[in-house]
Amino acid sequence: IIVDCTYTFAYIYSPNRRQHTFLTRTLTKLQKFQEGLLILAGNLDIALDPQTDASRGTSTLSQHCICSAQAALHGWGLVDCWRVAHPEDRDFTYYSLVHKQYSHIDYVFVAQEYLPLVLNSDIGIFGTSDHAPVSAQFKSPLYKPSDRQWKFNENLLTNPDDTAQTKQVLTQYFDDNARPEVPPRTIWEACKFVIRGHYINICSQRKKEHTNHISEKELRTIFSHRLKTLAMPFIPPTFRTNLSDSEFVFNIPQMPHD
Repeated sequence: IIVDCTYTFAYIYSPNRRQHTFLTRTLTKLQKFQEGLLILAGNLDIALDPQTDASRGTSTLSQHCICSAQAALHGWGLVDCWRVAHPEDRDFTYYSLVHKQYSHIDYVFVAQEYLPLVLNSDIGIFGTSDHAPVSAQFKSPLYKPSDRQWKFNENLLTNPDDTAQTKQVLTQYFDDNARPEVPPRTIWEACKFVIRGHYINICSQRKKEHTNHISEKELRTIFSHRLKTLAMPFIPPTFRTNLSDSEFVFNIPQMPHD
């Protein structure tokens, strides 16, 4: 128990044969005492998606072994924190001198319903070990942000340009990631991260454009007021009453946008 929240931390180190059987038995044993939020980490000795998680794109393990391991994790609703945070990246945690190949076989798993608690996940650099460290940072289930959380702006669904761009992002994502060997749950959860980031980028760009527009208006007002102040002493009194504020408007060049 950490700050009134119950966690179960489990570390596993799989043997180099019958890895799927070891994983299934381990999960069965965990079920007997697991409470609260389960964080399962360790070396599975399996590249769950060889095409992405192995430098050569292939695995020395049988397809049965890989699919059985995927099914066991899927049955528990466990997903790889790093893969969800980096759906399109390739990075490796182990180098095999025997097979001359890098692979991603070390993981941090968490149940799908707890994914919103994952802040980030990274793979470190190789040191003296032939394994690279894998880290994941979580926030407490009791955490309540002081700032207003991001909410989806439904107006984005009414803009034809935004809709077309979103369709393109989704099509590209599923073309790159929807493969039979990848569990559907992992594909879907990672998709939600990708599309959320896409919409946040759109909102950030709109906010930046709006801020630049306001800044330009403010600059024009300031310069126009300054021009009127400087010019007024040199204007004959008989003409001053006939000048409107619009005649002192100072049009500055359009500010470049990034």
